[in-house]
Amino acid sequence: MLCRLLQSLFLVGMPVFVQSCASVEREPSSYPKKTDSKKTDQFRILSFNLWREDTHDRLPSFAAALHAERPFTELPDVILVQESLEQLEHVDGSTAQFLGRLLGMKTNFRKRSSDNEGVAVLTRSEVREVSWKELSYEPSDPYRRLALAVSYEDPRLGRVVALTLHLASERRHAALREKQIQDLWDFIRSFKNVDTLIVGGDFNAHPKDPEMLAFAAEWKRFGSWKFRHAELPETPSWAPVQEGADFSSPTAERLDYIFVASRKKLRFVGERALYSQKVPSSPRVMREKKLDKVFVSDHLPIEQIYSLPSSENGK
Repeated sequence: MLCRLLQSLFLVGMPVFVQSCASVEREPSSYPKKTDSKKTDQFRILSFNLWREDTHDRLPSFAAALHAERPFTELPDVILVQESLEQLEHVDGSTAQFLGRLLGMKTNFRKRSSDNEGVAVLTRSEVREVSWKELSYEPSDPYRRLALAVSYEDPRLGRVVALTLHLASERRHAALREKQIQDLWDFIRSFKNVDTLIVGGDFNAHPKDPEMLAFAAEWKRFGSWKFRHAELPETPSWAPVQEGADFSSPTAERLDYIFVASRKKLRFVGERALYSQKVPSSPRVMREKKLDKVFVSDHLPIEQIYSLPSSENGK
């Protein structure tokens, strides 16, 4: 029934991601095996730069893929979204709100003041507070970039703050990104009585760039947390996919990251970039990046999974 319902989302002639109710193709396949649900709870975070154009017509494929591969209880708990358009032509609301409706998630979207693009946080829990902060600006980068945060209560993780952002994009803007990251730290430190903190998005910097190394180092030092995740993986997340899922493409770069800190005893299980040749690519991506296949956007969605002791075990 679920598979038939999801297949009804597709427009006539749209390529279909779901091959059958039992089989969905995902590449690469070297993701950690599912943890025994009787012993642990799982917490999933997805960060996704939607690519501001040519995206919404592929989102049903993306949503259906998530639904079909696993039951709703294993969909992401939080989705951090960048490059969401404020208004779609044939869809009510923003790109992020459209995705939220497809997945049955609550969406909080904030448009930046310079144009009709913004960032969003999607949650499965009801949000209690929403806040945002404009980041440092220079005329050479025409966009008034911002960070958006939501807070909500999770019975497993306590008070959760989930924050997303999209930093200056050009390589020549390293100094501006450093200022924006300092703004980010000011924003992070403004939150009090937080049990679990999530920060993720498109940092537009490579793992070995000074601004990312500095951010990860500071993340490991600040606050008193039982758990911190501050890895800077080099697995590509931007424009890496050519025909055959060539993740070693010279055009591939790591630009998207997720950082987590918690007062709970979390355990990092793994990360993957979601990709399938069954989802249609953006014509603009293929034209401008000269790539044959890109999953929905010019960025791959990055998913992280965490586990924590189950309350059934009294831990």
